[in-house]
Amino acid sequence: MLDSIFTTMQIQYTMEVNRFLASLRRLPLIGKFIPSSNIKFLWLKILAMVWALIKRALLAFLIHGVISFVIYVIPYISMKESLKITTPAPCFFMMAIILYSLIGAINNTTTFAYNEENYISIILLRMESKPLLLGNMILKNVVNGLFILPIMLVMGIFAFDASPLVVLIYLPLYLACKIIGSWIAYLTVKHDLAENKTFIWTCNILSFAALALLLGLTYLGIGLSFPAYVIVAFMIIALSVLALCRLLAYDDYNLMYKKAFSVESAMEASEKAGLKKDALVTSNQKKITIDKGKTSNKTGFEFLHEMFCIRHRKLLYKPSFIKSLIITAIGLVVIIYDLTKNPFNSSNYHPVMIMRLIPIAIYYFNTGSSITSVMYANCDHAMLTYNFYRSKATILKLFRLRVRSLTMYNAFPTMLGGVIICILNVINGVNDDIMSLISILVSMFALNCLFSLHWIAMYYLFQPYTADLKGTSKLYGVIGFLTYWVCYMLYSSDIIKPDSPLTILCLIYIAITLVYYPVALLLVKRMAPKHFKNH
Repeated sequence: MLDSIFTTMQIQYTMEVNRFLASLRRLPLIGKFIPSSNIKFLWLKILAMVWALIKRALLAFLIHGVISFVIYVIPYISMKESLKITTPAPCFFMMAIILYSLIGAINNTTTFAYNEENYISIILLRMESKPLLLGNMILKNVVNGLFILPIMLVMGIFAFDASPLVVLIYLPLYLACKIIGSWIAYLTVKHDLAENKTFIWTCNILSFAALALLLGLTYLGIGLSFPAYVIVAFMIIALSVLALCRLLAYDDYNLMYKKAFSVESAMEASEKAGLKKDALVTSNQKKITIDKGKTSNKTGFEFLHEMFCIRHRKLLYKPSFIKSLIITAIGLVVIIYDLTKNPFNSSNYHPVMIMRLIPIAIYYFNTGSSITSVMYANCDHAMLTYNFYRSKATILKLFRLRVRSLTMYNAFPTMLGGVIICILNVINGVNDDIMSLISILVSMFALNCLFSLHWIAMYYLFQPYTADLKGTSKLYGVIGFLTYWVCYMLYSSDIIKPDSPLTILCLIYIAITLVYYPVALLLVKRMAPKHFKNH
């Protein structure tokens, strides 16, 4: 079993090294210095392994932290404030641990699902599947459990005032439920239950029943005491021992894995992976307008770009129209409320707080990231096969046209929001002088220009799409996350106080745009001709 674990770890290590090096080679500036062969470069292997460990730890903490907060903290706080429940926090926490663990066991049917590591180990290298299955099941779940433990410990102590012993019992309980889940997966593959609708509906009903039981008992003020928690946990652990014995008693895992990893299964997994792309392409094709009566009197690439905009006007104008309606509806509700409450004299109205929210709102409302995928799927993927389309002059020409068009499409809802903020300022008698109102409108337009340029620039610098619209650039995703994080920090941090002058915040937005714009244009001018290509 240990040999199988070590061999699998070596396979995973090699795959992580190759993925890391492939990502480095796609980076601007430093990509050309990364060797195509890493056999002689031990430091690259060590760096890749360290990065893989850090990435796994960060992702585990982030994902489990968010999930734990959503399924534990938010339901309890919401029910406590809205329904005035009387269930003690530790009792709710212990009951939630038990029921969520059982839900995870019921739905953990991926032990025998197709994945690249197991396919290489069992099918290509012909490793013994039984020790590999059991060893990986124990190793993977122990590592995940250790990642989850500190999150549960912090949440249990500080959010639910639970004893540390409750969380320490959670670790063997987590492992026990994973073993039970593997046994259910074993039964699913052995008896061909994966496509059985009765079995699927039974699992879904049991999951919803457990969730309804948690919410219902909490609403009634019923929780789980510590002795009951220990008894139920012990029963689940005992059941997992029986499940592990059943897994150990079965010997022909090779046949089961070959059945799961058949050519048909691999093709089915590949087809499922492409469903999202097919759905996007089908949706886009339905929105493409072919009107022979509409044409353009422009020439060259301006004609190509304008015809693309004409054919995709539903994709370009409809989101802008819908966002404008949403902004108008929200604005009218707020304006009417302010007019009926206490017009021209409101001490609770803080325009700085509203303006701090604007970057994250524009981040979500801006259509740049979705439009770039349409540009690639319906235009650039085919055109990039021609040499003239990959020339520097062509790339920069289309880049300028697309930035200008995207800025225009996003300008109307953005400026509409700016006008509504100005009206609210006048109604509430706060920052209603002409300079403040002009600074609001100018800063809103500046942010619109910044985000419109940002997504197009990232598209040209990294070209993150393949033919099936799968993302190939990790850095593209990281920059997208960092962009959101910066917008969120501008809203949540106290760098700009609510009572600060509004003009200062508007000038900060304008200054950021004036700094970002030439830097992004310079990077695109130098790097886009090298990186804007098919993968």
